[in-house]
Amino acid sequence: MIQVSLITESILKGIIPISTNNTITTPLTQTIMDSQEFYIRPILCTPLYEELQTQIMNNTVTPDNQNLLDIIYPCLAYWVYYRYLVNNWAKVREQGVVNQNGNTATTISLNDLTFLRGEAESSAKMYEIRLQRFLQDNEALYPLWKCECEETCATVPLKNRRFRYI
Repeated sequence: MIQVSLITESILKGIIPISTNNTITTPLTQTIMDSQEFYIRPILCTPLYEELQTQIMNNTVTPDNQNLLDIIYPCLAYWVYYRYLVNNWAKVREQGVVNQNGNTATTISLNDLTFLRGEAESSAKMYEIRLQRFLQDNEALYPLWKCECEETCATVPLKNRRFRYI
């Protein structure tokens, strides 16, 4: 299946504190796609995840799925931010991994980066819980949510679920 972003650039920039001067380039696009795969797909399960992607691609998102997307946006945005902070902090160049400095800008320290990532992760996890509860409270609206994904699927009770955070 073709990978489709669940979130638009304007929605992403409206949620997380990245400059509106940043454009969605290949590294950020890949960060969005990775975040969807690592954090959102296990919650939604593959059938519902693929249904959302198909509806977005075909511009046929149902009202119920739009409500679900509205709950997904902040969760996904903060996971993107969590992962993108590292990608934006250091770049891989011919010389190796480098921190770039502009004429008037300096990079933040590793301690500051760690703090920002911790804050982003806390927000992402809080919105993740909201997403899981939304699906549990509205499971009749999302029949594709029921699948056989074992411990990583949102059909497993919250207290028994194991997520692998990267």
